[in-house]
Amino acid sequence: ILSLLLVFMLVSTSVPVSSARDFYDIYENGEEQRIIDNVLYQRYTTDFWDIKREPEYKGSYYVVADFCVSPEESAKRTEIKIVDEIDGVPVKVVKDRAVFRRKDTTIKKVTLSNNIVEIGESSLCELPNLESVKLPDNLKYIGEYAFGSLSCLEGVTIPAGVQEIGASAFAKCTALKKVVIKSDDVIIRRSAFK
Repeated sequence: ILSLLLVFMLVSTSVPVSSARDFYDIYENGEEQRIIDNVLYQRYTTDFWDIKREPEYKGSYYVVADFCVSPEESAKRTEIKIVDEIDGVPVKVVKDRAVFRRKDTTIKKVTLSNNIVEIGESSLCELPNLESVKLPDNLKYIGEYAFGSLSCLEGVTIPAGVQEIGASAFAKCTALKKVVIKSDDVIIRRSAFK
């Protein structure tokens, strides 16, 4: 609740987040949070129920949410970029439901850090004009409906290190014509590409 209140307070301010690389650093229950280029990151330091492989991620950052101060700022962006690291600490996870402006028609491309090993459930779904997503080579897990309802996405390459593709991960991607899976040993859950 405190995180939501903080985001609400920051959204209601008139300070343009995109004008500063690091907008703020706060500590909530020992969790460091930062906004960089309109993306909210949090440092994983405690046990957190919705990150699946806890010991591997301890000390790293994860993406919490897309963050824009105003609709005007949001309307200017065509790409979302996830940074590789923050002060030398890697960003490894896109958290479940860290949805980037659902139904935002301006976003055409998402650039993920090569350090990302997990993309959570429903995290990058329902961006109607998203045309391009390059999945990082270090990626291991793609959550349920992670890329669902991307109606302009025509192709995707699943890197060799991916161990699991969640149920409905690419469901309702109506333009999806080409899927390349480089891994010989990947678990593909039900309806992953339907």
